[in-house]
Amino acid sequence: MKTHRPLRELGIGFLCCALAILAGCRQIPITGDTSEPGAEQQDGLTENGGVIHFPEVTKKDWVSAVSSMCLQVNQTYSDVTGVSEPIAEELKTILDRIGVATTIGESSDCQANLKIDLEFTPYGESVGGAGTCYFDASTDGTAVLSKSGEKDLEMELFRHYSPSKGFGITFVYSCPSKAEADYAETWGLAIIPMISEWWGAPGLVSALRSSNNSLRNSAGYSLSQMGAAGSQALPVLIEMLKDVDPVARQSAARTLGLFGGSAKEAVPDLIAMIDDPDSGVKMEVIRALGNIGDPQAVPVLMEVLKEQLGSGIETYTIYAGASTTIQALAAMKEAAAPALPLFIEAVKSEDYSTASSALDALEVIGPTAREAVPTLIEIMEMGDEARLSAWLVADTLEVITGQDFGEDAAAWRAWWEANK
Repeated sequence: MKTHRPLRELGIGFLCCALAILAGCRQIPITGDTSEPGAEQQDGLTENGGVIHFPEVTKKDWVSAVSSMCLQVNQTYSDVTGVSEPIAEELKTILDRIGVATTIGESSDCQANLKIDLEFTPYGESVGGAGTCYFDASTDGTAVLSKSGEKDLEMELFRHYSPSKGFGITFVYSCPSKAEADYAETWGLAIIPMISEWWGAPGLVSALRSSNNSLRNSAGYSLSQMGAAGSQALPVLIEMLKDVDPVARQSAARTLGLFGGSAKEAVPDLIAMIDDPDSGVKMEVIRALGNIGDPQAVPVLMEVLKEQLGSGIETYTIYAGASTTIQALAAMKEAAAPALPLFIEAVKSEDYSTASSALDALEVIGPTAREAVPTLIEIMEMGDEARLSAWLVADTLEVITGQDFGEDAAAWRAWWEANK
């Protein structure tokens, strides 16, 4: 019986992004209003004089009219002292960027007030030989947005962490104390629903520039789930691909990929960035092209894969990212057939992730990949010396040929000699 192995999903949360300080970074203002569809758009001017048009966004009740705000963030930590996260500073930067001048603290000049209360609880797990390590945390709290003469808006903020179950943790590189728990990830996830609900797509696009990794990733995902309102931000995200800040470019590419086929208009701009000097940006561009799935990206992805595989230099020289590029090509399904020779080369790789991804790609192409059969049989004949397990190779052979000889390499060889 064949065991189906689905193509490894193109990830979105598996990149370690370099954090960047927002101060001093080039910013692209984001504008929006509460006009009905068809009304004249507002313009935001970039530093180089270009204009970005952000479409009309209906905001929550009276919030759209607020242009100045006082912000108070109260943080408490369970059984921990000396810890404080830059929540207020990040929120101020996000709101300032969309035209809401924000003051941390109280002031009589503010049109509205935003008060956030968050209580953090570190979670520890027992690690053999290291004691209790605090890798993560939970938070609960509230956000209240108020303006004189208007009804207060309230929202519960939370992010609950569940300790891992099963065999537990047996090895760690470091053992964080309670004060060193990952509070940044916790509050980054907790405040995104508030930004989305009260400031919509402009607020989320602004959050893509945050130095908080989880906040950036969550903002991108939330934006991609907003339907038509989120899709209207595509022109802004495409413009952000040209930003001088690699963190902004990386966030824009990742978010465009999350829109999938709805972001086809971004493909030419993403292709133009395939040689971005920042490796993190380049990987996100490749993932985005795969997630969008437009076949016009196949030729450029093939060129990238040739370079990563070191074609014509060393058979098994694999550069970082080959598996990502193979997965992106495989997402094109039958349209990736021209890359078959590269997949055949990659499946012989000494790098397991590259070889495994190539095997997945051959399975996706299916019967069109018949040219790969001799190579796959040779891998099976290698036995324990092969990087790929025989049953994995047998599954792919079955998909390509329609035959089922299990892990019997000799039977596969005999069949091929009679039918090649």
